[in-house]
Amino acid sequence: MGQDINWRPPMVYRHSLRSHIVKSFCIYGSLLSLCYAVFVFITLNYLEERLEKNFYQTRIKDELHFFLDQYQKDKNTPPPRSPYLTIYLDLPSMPESLRHLVAGRRDGFYEIDHATADESEGYSFLIHTTPETRQTVYLFYDAGFLEITDNRTVVIFGILAVGYILVFFISIWIGRLTSRKIIEPVAYLADMVQKADPDHLPTDLSSSFYHDEVGALALSLEQTMGRIGLFMQREQQFTRNASHELRTPVTVIKGAVEVLKQHPEWKTPGIRPPLLRIERSVSDMEDIIDAFLWLARETDALATDERNDVSALMEDVMAQHRCLIDNKPLIVKRVHEADLCINAPRSILKIVLGNLVKNAFNYTISGSITVTVKTDRVVIEDTGEGIPADLLEKATEPRTRGKESRGFGIGLAIAKMICERFDWRLAIASHPGSGTAVELIFGKQA
Repeated sequence: MGQDINWRPPMVYRHSLRSHIVKSFCIYGSLLSLCYAVFVFITLNYLEERLEKNFYQTRIKDELHFFLDQYQKDKNTPPPRSPYLTIYLDLPSMPESLRHLVAGRRDGFYEIDHATADESEGYSFLIHTTPETRQTVYLFYDAGFLEITDNRTVVIFGILAVGYILVFFISIWIGRLTSRKIIEPVAYLADMVQKADPDHLPTDLSSSFYHDEVGALALSLEQTMGRIGLFMQREQQFTRNASHELRTPVTVIKGAVEVLKQHPEWKTPGIRPPLLRIERSVSDMEDIIDAFLWLARETDALATDERNDVSALMEDVMAQHRCLIDNKPLIVKRVHEADLCINAPRSILKIVLGNLVKNAFNYTISGSITVTVKTDRVVIEDTGEGIPADLLEKATEPRTRGKESRGFGIGLAIAKMICERFDWRLAIASHPGSGTAVELIFGKQA
């Protein structure tokens, strides 16, 4: 199989600056809320331990000392009994289920998980021996309200998760508002540049912005547009001069050839071939000048209502270049599969078709050349020597020439530039030693 070359540039996708700003706010908000959630959870665990050790245990001791002071004054003072705090003055007054928990323990605070056959229960108690009477007192208290239980952990995680989601969506909202404000001057600058008339490029862009990053960008664009304006002036001047200075000698040469062809001597073998070669060169030069003038225009200026029959134009082009194969053992076939009309200037279409036909005629020594007009394309196939693999990828680049080439290597380059401007496509497939197939695909314009 041959190697196809598609000159249509690939699409490039990229996220907008606004989406980057919103994304940055979302990532920042998410990381901030995540760090805050971890900080809250660690703080709660730390506070649980600190409150139990430094605050709650101190209050328990104060409560015990207050009771002992009252008890010393009045032995009939009953010890407190409540679900949260219970004091036992001795072991006999303590339930049997609690005695084994305190047996043999010294003074101090204790937290014990006691498991039975039915359930598992935690006990927190204080053992205190009074120095005066050497009486040991036992205080049991409920420390569960300070502990972060599984249920409380679930609630805390739920609250933190809701906060995380709220912060995420608030970050999106703030990011959208902020990005709108940040992008507004950039969008305004882009609108000014887009609406600029190529013939009257703006020269005071920076005056509409502060001396910040956008102002620096506007100043750079202003300076660049100034250079582009000077370049366009030089280009327009060159185009006018070239159009006049090149067309004048070409017209003179063309007229001289026409005059020479009126003389009977021009058909003599020594005069006719060089005269025809001059005539073809003049015609090629006219086409090249027209192509360069068309390519120098703006894209919008290329639009035209002119509609050309590709099959009829191809017949004219083949007739114009038939002299290139007069002395070659070639069979030229033209296949008309469908009517094909294109909205394009006749001279431009003729340049592209002429380059393709001329290459096929020049580089096919023997065999056949088949030109097929289809519904959306023109296919030119020959049985020539083909294009070497190292030159195939560069075939449409300027100054690319094969060993047998007698031109300047700009014919296919011009054809490629015209195809890009008119959104056509040029595909080349070649097998060295067995020929070349070129497709000019018009696509939606067909």
